[in-house]
Amino acid sequence: MKVEVKRSKRRKRTISARLDGDMMYVYAPVDTPEKELHKIIKTFEKRFARRNLKRKLNKEDNLR
Repeated sequence: MKVEVKRSKRRKRTISARLDGDMMYVYAPVDTPEKELHKIIKTFEKRFARRNLKRKLNKEDNLR
């Protein structure tokens, strides 16, 4: 999964992410330390992997 970090001067505290295909966009404040941001990105990657697995397993054709 590719990751693109977009930093914003207007963003104050929250870090968010969205998945678009195999690209994850992470939105973070400018002053967020790299070490902390790296840790949060790993958390987002795990979360999106779980979500994709859940969707894959719950497809209708697999339920029969």
